[in-house]
Amino acid sequence: QQQAKGKSSSNTRFISDDISISAAKNRAQQLDLLCPCQSGIRYPDCCGKYHTQSLAIASGDTQYTRFPETASGVLRARFSAFALGDVDYIIRTTSTSNEDYINPQEDKEGFTMWRYSIKKFCRKYGFVGLTILNEQYFDVISSQGLGDRLLNWMNEMITPSSKHFDSPASNAASNDYSSNRPSKRVARILFRANMLVDGVPVYFIEDAKFVREGPHWKYASGTLVSGSQ
Repeated sequence: QQQAKGKSSSNTRFISDDISISAAKNRAQQLDLLCPCQSGIRYPDCCGKYHTQSLAIASGDTQYTRFPETASGVLRARFSAFALGDVDYIIRTTSTSNEDYINPQEDKEGFTMWRYSIKKFCRKYGFVGLTILNEQYFDVISSQGLGDRLLNWMNEMITPSSKHFDSPASNAASNDYSSNRPSKRVARILFRANMLVDGVPVYFIEDAKFVREGPHWKYASGTLVSGSQ
C-alpha cells in the first residue's frame, strides 16, 4: 500500500458514516485531506472535481468535466466515491451493461433498492487504500474475461479491430485528467482495495472491466481474484 507523501496515514483515511455526503465532502475540503484514491493530492484537486461541480469551481478548475479521461481515473474516482458515500457518482459511472444496473425510468423501486445497497456497502467499510496493479486497453472485443452479457452489448456498440494497448501498473500522483493513450473502447484493470470492517483490515483484488459509453469510461463488471477470508 502506497502512503501519500508528506502526510500521516490518518489523513488518507475516509470512513463512511451517517453524516451527509455534502458534509463529508466539505470536511475533506476544509481539513485539506488527501484524496482517498491514494494519489497524494488534496481531494478537491483530485477526485473531488469529478464528484461535484461546486468543488471544481472552488479549486479554480475552469476545465471542469464529470469524467476522467482514462478508465483508471474513473476507478480512482469511484473508490473515492465509495469512501465518501457518494452514491450518485457510483451510479453515474456504472455501465448500462453491468448486471446490477437498473434504469430508474423502468424500475423505480428496483433503482431505489440499488441505491440503498450501495449506501449500505459504503457505510459498512472504511476505505483506506487503492493500488492499481495492471491496466490494459483494447480495441478488440473478445469473450475472454468479458462475460456473455457485456460481450453482446459491446458487439452492438463497437466495430472490433485487432489492435490492443497495454500500459504498466501505475499509481501516479494524479487522477489521470489527460492521457496519451490511444482511443480504446475496452479496459481491464487489476487492482487491490484495502479496507476496514469494524476496525479489522481486509482487502480484495479485482479484475475490473470498463467500457466507453460515448466519450466516457464506465464500470462494466468485475471478477474477484482474491481477498480476505
